[in-house]
Amino acid sequence: MFEFLNTSEITRLALLIGAFAAIYYKDNEGIVPGGVIVPGLLVVTIILSPIWGISLIGLAFILFSLYQRYFSHLKSLQPRTPMYILAIMSLCLVYPLAILYDNLGWVQFSEEGMTGSLIPAIIAFSWTKQKQLRVVQGVGITTLFTGGIVATIYWLGWYWLDIDFNIVHPAYAETLDIEFSYPLLQFGLVLVLSYLIYQRSSVRSGGYIVLPAAAALLMEPLSAVTFLLGCLLVGSLSWLICRYSLTIGLNRYGLVLFMSVVYVWGVELLLLQYNPTLVPFRGLNLLVVIAMITLVNDSLLYWKKGGLKYISLVALVAITLNILATYIKQLQVFI
Repeated sequence: MFEFLNTSEITRLALLIGAFAAIYYKDNEGIVPGGVIVPGLLVVTIILSPIWGISLIGLAFILFSLYQRYFSHLKSLQPRTPMYILAIMSLCLVYPLAILYDNLGWVQFSEEGMTGSLIPAIIAFSWTKQKQLRVVQGVGITTLFTGGIVATIYWLGWYWLDIDFNIVHPAYAETLDIEFSYPLLQFGLVLVLSYLIYQRSSVRSGGYIVLPAAAALLMEPLSAVTFLLGCLLVGSLSWLICRYSLTIGLNRYGLVLFMSVVYVWGVELLLLQYNPTLVPFRGLNLLVVIAMITLVNDSLLYWKKGGLKYISLVALVAITLNILATYIKQLQVFI
C-alpha cells in the first residue's frame, strides 16, 4: 500500500522524527511512549505492511499478558531482566508469524525487513514500568505525529520541490542485503549470552539482538570498515558533546541516533557520488543505523563497567555463529 515510501531516505527520516517526538513527549508528559525508537519503527513497519505494523502492536498485548501470568512473580536485582524475557518471547512469536504471513502472501518475509521484531517486547516492557493506558496513548500520539510529518515532508518535497527521496535505494543490489542463516537461532543464542552477562555485570552488551546484525555487516570488507569507522567517529563525538554539555539519558540516545543517521546517510551519498555502483554498507533498511546507535550508546553508558569488553565478547560469538550457520547451510545445499 505504501511501497513508494519504502526508501532509505524516508525510513531514516521516520526514525529521526519519531525519536525526537518520543523525547519531546517524555519531557512534557513524563511518559516514554514505548521507547525512543518505537514511534519511528512503527511508522516504518506500517510502510512495509499495515497488517504487519498492527500485528506487532497486537503481539505487545499478548506478550504483556504472558509475562504477567507466568513471569511477573520472578524476583531479580537487575531492572532489565523483564526485557530479556520479553525479548525472547517476542522472537519466538514474531518470526513464525512473519513466515505465516509470507505463506499467506500478506508480507514478504525478510530477516532485514523484520526490523521491528522487538517492538512488542519494548512496548510490553514499558508497561511493566508505566501505566499501560498512558503508554498506549503516548505511542498512538507520537506514531501518528511521526507518520503525519513524514507524509508531509514527502508530499512537499516530491510534488512541490521536486526532491528525490529514492537516491540510495536503487544503488543497493539484492545480493548485498543482510542475510542470516538460521536467524532465530543466531539471535536467540546472542540474546541468552547477553542476558547472562547482564546478570553477572549489570552491563547491557550491545542492546539485545543487534550484534548478529553487526556481525553480518562485518562479513563484507567495505561494510566492515565504514561501519567500525562510524562507530568510532560517532562514539568519540558523542562522548565529547555529552562530557561538556552534561547530556544524559534519552537525550544522549537521541544525539547518538542523529549522528548515526547523518554518518550512514552521508557516507552513502558521498561514495555514490564518487561511484554509483559503490555500496558502503551491506543491508538497506535500518539495521545499519540501529546497530550503530545501540553499540555506541551502550559503549558510552557502560564505559566504566567494561562495556566495550563485553560488547566485543558478544560480537565475537555473534561472528562465530554467523560463520558456522552460513557454513552449515551451504553444506546442506551441497548434500
